[in-house]
Amino acid sequence: MTVGKKIRMKRVAQDMQVKELAEAVGVTLQHMSAVENGRKTASLKLLRKIAKELDCSLHEFIEE
Repeated sequence: MTVGKKIRMKRVAQDMQVKELAEAVGVTLQHMSAVENGRKTASLKLLRKIAKELDCSLHEFIEE
């Protein structure tokens, strides 16, 4: 499973809209959507912010 799909699953499980997550981590809706859909790769810094916002570890996104 891709990093973007893992992010989406965590976000949806918390009943959070993509726009809310994007605002919380300081990126545009378009950028966050592109990350979730695999069109862009999130930087490590962004992944850390996303993990913190979704209350999970960075490891959950990058493990196989």
